[in-house]
Amino acid sequence: MNRINKYFRTMLLLIVLTLFVLYVGDRLAGVTGAAFIFTMMALLNFLAYYHSDKLAVKMVKAKPLPRRKYENVYQDVEEMCRKMELPMPELFHYKEKSPNAFATGRNPENAIIVLTDGLLKVLTRQEVKAVISHELGHVKNRDVIISITAALLVFAVTIVTRLTLFFGILGSIRNPVEQAFRAILMLLLAPIVAIVIQMAISRTREFSADATAARYMGTGKPLISALQKLEKIVEQEKKKKAREKAKKSAAQKQVDLTLNHMYAVSTAEEGFWTKVMSTHPPLSERIENLEALTKKLENQ
Repeated sequence: MNRINKYFRTMLLLIVLTLFVLYVGDRLAGVTGAAFIFTMMALLNFLAYYHSDKLAVKMVKAKPLPRRKYENVYQDVEEMCRKMELPMPELFHYKEKSPNAFATGRNPENAIIVLTDGLLKVLTRQEVKAVISHELGHVKNRDVIISITAALLVFAVTIVTRLTLFFGILGSIRNPVEQAFRAILMLLLAPIVAIVIQMAISRTREFSADATAARYMGTGKPLISALQKLEKIVEQEKKKKAREKAKKSAAQKQVDLTLNHMYAVSTAEEGFWTKVMSTHPPLSERIENLEALTKKLENQ
Protein backbone atom coordinates (compact mmCIF):
# COMPACT_ATOMS: atom_id res chain seq x y z
CA MET A 1 0.00 0.00 0.00
CA ASN A 2 2.86 2.38 0.86
CA ARG A 3 4.49 1.77 -2.55
CA ILE A 4 1.16 2.45 -4.30
CA ASN A 5 0.70 5.68 -2.35
CA LYS A 6 4.21 6.85 -3.31
CA TYR A 7 3.56 5.98 -6.96
CA PHE A 8 0.30 7.94 -7.08
CA ARG A 9 1.93 10.81 -5.23
CA THR A 10 4.63 10.97 -7.90
CA MET A 11 2.07 10.80 -10.70
CA LEU A 12 0.01 13.52 -9.03
CA LEU A 13 3.05 15.78 -8.69
CA LEU A 14 3.94 15.17 -12.36
CA ILE A 15 0.38 16.02 -13.45
CA VAL A 16 0.42 19.16 -11.29
CA LEU A 17 3.76 20.20 -12.80
CA THR A 18 2.46 19.61 -16.35
CA LEU A 19 -0.71 21.61 -15.70
CA PHE A 20 1.34 24.37 -14.08
CA VAL A 21 3.61 24.59 -17.13
CA LEU A 22 0.61 24.88 -19.45
CA TYR A 23 -0.94 27.47 -17.11
CA VAL A 24 2.24 29.56 -17.22
CA GLY A 25 2.22 29.45 -21.01
CA ASP A 26 -1.46 30.45 -21.10
CA ARG A 27 -1.08 33.32 -18.61
CA LEU A 28 1.96 34.73 -20.34
CA ALA A 29 0.88 34.40 -23.96
CA GLY A 30 -2.67 33.07 -23.99
CA VAL A 31 -3.73 29.99 -25.91
CA THR A 32 -0.80 30.50 -28.26
CA GLY A 33 1.61 30.28 -25.33
CA ALA A 34 -0.01 27.09 -24.03
CA ALA A 35 0.04 25.55 -27.52
CA PHE A 36 3.68 26.54 -28.00
CA ILE A 37 4.79 25.04 -24.71
CA PHE A 38 2.79 21.85 -25.36
CA THR A 39 4.43 21.43 -28.77
CA MET A 40 7.88 22.13 -27.38
CA MET A 41 7.33 19.62 -24.56
CA ALA A 42 6.14 16.94 -26.99
CA LEU A 43 9.27 17.40 -29.13
CA LEU A 44 11.65 17.49 -26.15
CA ASN A 45 10.07 14.42 -24.56
CA PHE A 46 10.34 12.51 -27.84
CA LEU A 47 14.03 13.38 -28.18
CA ALA A 48 14.73 12.67 -24.50
CA TYR A 49 12.86 9.36 -24.59
CA TYR A 50 15.06 7.96 -27.34
CA HIS A 51 18.39 9.73 -26.77
CA SER A 52 18.72 10.70 -23.07
CA ASP A 53 20.69 7.55 -22.19
CA LYS A 54 23.32 8.11 -24.89
CA LEU A 55 23.54 11.80 -24.03
CA ALA A 56 24.13 11.15 -20.31
CA VAL A 57 26.89 8.63 -21.08
CA LYS A 58 28.59 11.04 -23.49
CA MET A 59 28.35 13.94 -21.04
CA VAL A 60 30.56 12.15 -18.51
CA LYS A 61 32.67 10.43 -21.19
CA ALA A 62 31.84 7.02 -19.74
CA LYS A 63 33.20 3.77 -21.16
CA PRO A 64 31.88 0.18 -20.93
CA LEU A 65 32.87 -1.51 -17.66
CA PRO A 66 35.37 -4.28 -18.54
CA ARG A 67 33.90 -7.60 -17.45
CA ARG A 68 37.24 -9.35 -17.11
CA LYS A 69 38.37 -6.84 -14.47
CA TYR A 70 35.01 -6.48 -12.71
CA GLU A 71 33.55 -9.98 -12.97
CA ASN A 72 32.23 -9.79 -9.39
CA VAL A 73 30.28 -6.62 -10.20
CA TYR A 74 28.67 -8.29 -13.21
CA GLN A 75 27.79 -11.36 -11.14
CA ASP A 76 26.13 -9.20 -8.47
CA VAL A 77 24.17 -7.21 -11.05
CA GLU A 78 23.00 -10.41 -12.73
CA GLU A 79 21.89 -11.78 -9.36
CA MET A 80 19.90 -8.64 -8.49
CA CYS A 81 18.36 -8.51 -11.97
CA ARG A 82 17.10 -12.08 -11.54
CA LYS A 83 15.57 -11.17 -8.19
CA MET A 84 13.97 -7.98 -9.54
CA GLU A 85 12.95 -9.67 -12.81
CA LEU A 86 14.83 -7.11 -14.87
CA PRO A 87 16.91 -7.54 -18.03
CA MET A 88 20.64 -7.06 -17.61
CA PRO A 89 21.54 -3.37 -18.03
CA GLU A 90 24.68 -2.09 -19.74
CA LEU A 91 27.39 -1.14 -17.24
CA PHE A 92 29.63 1.89 -17.76
CA HIS A 93 32.26 3.67 -15.70
CA TYR A 94 34.11 6.96 -15.91
CA LYS A 95 37.07 8.69 -14.29
CA GLU A 96 35.87 10.51 -11.20
CA LYS A 97 37.39 10.34 -7.71
CA SER A 98 34.11 11.14 -5.99
CA PRO A 99 32.19 7.85 -5.50
CA ASN A 100 28.77 7.95 -7.13
CA ALA A 101 26.47 6.24 -9.62
CA PHE A 102 23.41 6.89 -11.74
CA ALA A 103 20.95 5.03 -13.95
CA THR A 104 19.63 6.17 -17.30
CA GLY A 105 17.60 4.72 -20.17
CA ARG A 106 13.98 5.02 -21.24
CA ASN A 107 12.92 1.58 -19.94
CA PRO A 108 14.38 -1.58 -18.32
CA GLU A 109 15.23 -3.04 -21.74
CA ASN A 110 17.44 -0.02 -22.53
CA ALA A 111 18.79 0.67 -19.05
CA ILE A 112 22.34 1.82 -18.42
CA ILE A 113 24.04 2.04 -15.04
CA VAL A 114 27.06 4.32 -14.79
CA LEU A 115 29.57 4.01 -11.93
CA THR A 116 32.44 6.29 -11.03
CA ASP A 117 35.91 4.82 -10.59
CA GLY A 118 35.88 6.28 -7.09
CA LEU A 119 32.86 4.18 -6.13
CA LEU A 120 34.47 0.97 -7.42
CA LYS A 121 37.65 1.79 -5.53
CA VAL A 122 36.45 2.77 -2.04
CA LEU A 123 33.34 0.66 -1.42
CA THR A 124 33.24 -3.00 -0.43
CA ARG A 125 31.65 -5.54 -2.77
CA GLN A 126 28.41 -5.59 -0.72
CA GLU A 127 28.27 -1.79 -0.66
CA VAL A 128 28.76 -1.57 -4.43
CA LYS A 129 26.04 -4.19 -4.83
CA ALA A 130 23.73 -2.11 -2.62
CA VAL A 131 24.33 1.10 -4.58
CA ILE A 132 23.74 -0.74 -7.87
CA SER A 133 20.57 -2.24 -6.38
CA HIS A 134 19.42 1.31 -5.58
CA GLU A 135 19.98 2.26 -9.23
CA LEU A 136 18.19 -0.90 -10.37
CA GLY A 137 15.35 0.24 -8.09
CA HIS A 138 15.13 3.41 -10.17
CA VAL A 139 15.01 1.27 -13.32
CA LYS A 140 12.32 -1.05 -11.94
CA ASN A 141 10.22 1.88 -10.71
CA ARG A 142 10.55 3.70 -14.07
CA ASP A 143 12.04 6.70 -12.25
CA VAL A 144 14.44 7.65 -15.04
CA ILE A 145 11.78 8.69 -17.54
CA ILE A 146 9.79 10.39 -14.77
CA SER A 147 12.83 12.44 -13.72
CA ILE A 148 13.63 13.35 -17.33
CA THR A 149 10.06 14.50 -17.93
CA ALA A 150 10.07 16.59 -14.73
CA ALA A 151 13.40 18.19 -15.66
CA LEU A 152 12.14 19.01 -19.17
CA LEU A 153 8.99 20.58 -17.76
CA VAL A 154 11.09 22.84 -15.53
CA PHE A 155 13.25 23.67 -18.55
CA ALA A 156 10.11 24.55 -20.54
CA VAL A 157 8.92 26.93 -17.83
CA THR A 158 12.29 28.70 -17.81
CA ILE A 159 12.38 29.04 -21.60
CA VAL A 160 8.81 30.33 -21.89
CA THR A 161 9.22 32.90 -19.12
CA ARG A 162 12.43 34.20 -20.67
CA LEU A 163 10.91 34.38 -24.14
CA THR A 164 7.98 36.29 -22.69
CA LEU A 165 10.32 38.79 -21.06
CA PHE A 166 11.73 39.67 -24.47
CA PHE A 167 8.70 39.23 -26.70
CA GLY A 168 5.61 39.34 -24.49
CA ILE A 169 6.36 42.62 -22.74
CA LEU A 170 7.87 44.46 -25.68
CA GLY A 171 5.22 43.22 -28.07
CA SER A 172 2.28 44.11 -25.88
CA ILE A 173 0.47 47.39 -26.63
CA ARG A 174 -2.69 46.93 -24.54
CA ASN A 175 -2.13 47.92 -20.93
CA PRO A 176 1.67 47.51 -21.08
CA VAL A 177 2.13 48.20 -17.34
CA GLU A 178 -0.16 45.34 -16.32
CA GLN A 179 1.40 43.03 -18.90
CA ALA A 180 4.89 43.91 -17.71
CA PHE A 181 3.98 43.32 -14.05
CA ARG A 182 2.39 39.94 -14.86
CA ALA A 183 5.36 38.84 -16.95
CA ILE A 184 7.95 39.85 -14.36
CA LEU A 185 5.98 38.16 -11.59
CA MET A 186 5.78 34.95 -13.63
CA LEU A 187 9.45 35.26 -14.56
CA LEU A 188 10.40 35.26 -10.88
CA LEU A 189 7.89 32.80 -9.43
CA ALA A 190 7.20 30.26 -12.17
CA PRO A 191 10.67 28.63 -12.26
CA ILE A 192 10.76 28.46 -8.45
CA VAL A 193 7.37 26.73 -8.24
CA ALA A 194 8.34 24.32 -11.03
CA ILE A 195 11.65 23.44 -9.35
CA VAL A 196 9.92 22.85 -5.99
CA ILE A 197 7.55 20.37 -7.64
CA GLN A 198 10.45 18.66 -9.44
CA MET A 199 12.31 18.49 -6.12
CA ALA A 200 9.32 16.76 -4.49
CA ILE A 201 9.18 14.21 -7.31
CA SER A 202 12.92 13.46 -7.14
CA ARG A 203 12.94 13.12 -3.35
CA THR A 204 10.01 10.72 -3.43
CA ARG A 205 11.74 8.54 -6.01
CA GLU A 206 14.98 8.39 -3.97
CA PHE A 207 13.13 6.98 -0.96
CA SER A 208 11.37 4.43 -3.20
CA ALA A 209 14.64 3.28 -4.81
CA ASP A 210 16.24 2.86 -1.37
CA ALA A 211 13.29 0.74 -0.22
CA THR A 212 13.35 -1.37 -3.39
CA ALA A 213 17.07 -2.08 -2.97
CA ALA A 214 16.65 -3.06 0.69
CA ARG A 215 13.69 -5.38 0.00
CA TYR A 216 15.41 -7.30 -2.78
CA MET A 217 18.71 -7.53 -0.89
CA GLY A 218 16.83 -8.63 2.22
CA THR A 219 18.40 -5.90 4.34
CA GLY A 220 19.20 -2.20 4.18
CA LYS A 221 22.49 -2.45 6.09
CA PRO A 222 24.86 -2.52 3.06
CA LEU A 223 23.11 0.50 1.54
CA ILE A 224 23.18 2.36 4.86
CA SER A 225 26.92 1.67 5.12
CA ALA A 226 27.46 2.76 1.51
CA LEU A 227 25.47 6.00 1.93
CA GLN A 228 27.37 6.91 5.09
CA LYS A 229 30.69 6.28 3.35
CA LEU A 230 29.60 8.13 0.19
CA GLU A 231 28.40 11.13 2.16
CA LYS A 232 31.67 11.39 4.07
CA ILE A 233 33.86 11.10 0.96
CA VAL A 234 31.71 13.44 -1.15
CA GLU A 235 31.82 16.06 1.62
CA GLN A 236 35.60 15.69 1.84
CA GLU A 237 35.87 16.19 -1.92
CA LYS A 238 33.74 19.34 -1.72
CA LYS A 239 35.90 20.80 1.05
CA LYS A 240 39.07 19.84 -0.78
CA LYS A 241 37.94 21.58 -3.94
CA ALA A 242 36.89 24.64 -1.93
CA ARG A 243 40.29 24.85 -0.20
CA GLU A 244 42.15 24.43 -3.45
CA LYS A 245 39.72 26.81 -5.14
CA ALA A 246 39.46 24.32 -7.96
CA LYS A 247 37.90 25.98 -10.96
CA LYS A 248 35.61 24.02 -13.20
CA SER A 249 34.82 25.06 -16.72
CA ALA A 250 31.32 26.27 -17.52
CA ALA A 251 30.75 23.02 -19.43
CA GLN A 252 31.79 20.89 -16.44
CA LYS A 253 29.53 22.85 -14.10
CA GLN A 254 26.62 22.39 -16.50
CA VAL A 255 27.21 18.62 -16.61
CA ASP A 256 27.20 18.46 -12.79
CA LEU A 257 24.02 20.53 -12.62
CA THR A 258 22.25 18.53 -15.32
CA LEU A 259 23.05 15.10 -13.89
CA ASN A 260 22.92 15.91 -10.17
CA HIS A 261 19.30 14.76 -9.73
CA MET A 262 20.30 11.36 -11.15
CA TYR A 263 23.20 10.62 -8.80
CA ALA A 264 22.92 8.28 -5.81
CA VAL A 265 24.30 11.09 -3.62
CA SER A 266 24.02 14.80 -4.44
CA THR A 267 27.22 16.46 -5.65
CA ALA A 268 25.85 20.01 -5.53
CA GLU A 269 28.07 22.61 -3.90
CA GLU A 270 27.21 23.60 -0.36
CA GLY A 271 24.98 26.61 0.23
CA PHE A 272 21.68 27.61 1.80
CA TRP A 273 19.66 27.50 -1.43
CA THR A 274 21.34 24.28 -2.54
CA LYS A 275 20.10 22.55 0.60
CA VAL A 276 16.61 24.05 0.39
CA MET A 277 16.13 23.25 -3.31
CA SER A 278 18.00 19.93 -3.33
CA THR A 279 16.52 17.15 -5.46
CA HIS A 280 17.87 14.66 -2.92
CA PRO A 281 16.38 14.14 0.54
CA PRO A 282 18.80 14.51 3.47
CA LEU A 283 20.90 11.36 3.85
CA SER A 284 19.96 11.24 7.53
CA GLU A 285 16.30 10.76 6.51
CA ARG A 286 17.19 8.10 3.94
CA ILE A 287 19.27 6.21 6.50
CA GLU A 288 16.51 6.52 9.12
CA ASN A 289 13.96 5.07 6.69
CA LEU A 290 16.33 2.25 5.74
CA GLU A 291 16.97 1.39 9.38
CA ALA A 292 13.23 1.16 10.04
CA LEU A 293 12.71 -1.01 6.95
CA THR A 294 15.65 -3.25 7.92
CA LYS A 295 14.06 -3.94 11.31
CA LYS A 296 10.83 -4.96 9.57
CA LEU A 297 12.68 -7.23 7.16
CA GLU A 298 14.64 -8.87 9.97
CA ASN A 299 11.43 -9.53 11.96
CA GLN A 300 9.67 -11.22 9.05
